[in-house]
Amino acid sequence: MDRATVNLCVDKQLQLSSHPDAIDCARKAGAYRTMFEHEHTTPGVWWSEALGIAFAVDLVVTALLVGAFFVGRWVVRGFRADT
Repeated sequence: MDRATVNLCVDKQLQLSSHPDAIDCARKAGAYRTMFEHEHTTPGVWWSEALGIAFAVDLVVTALLVGAFFVGRWVVRGFRADT
């Protein structure tokens, strides 16, 4: 639970003469949700986004490595324009 939920539920307990259920208070405040419920997503969407981002990062790293290879080869050959 986050601090705001704890403070809200503790303040409610202290103000009421009866003894409210702190767990029920936290559940109503949304503290007992899974990550998917909290972010309003599903496991399939989360994993597809994660794999898509990983693939994009892989493409960028690969492009940088291929570019560095060609620049290094050009420098080693003495800046010649021929292949």
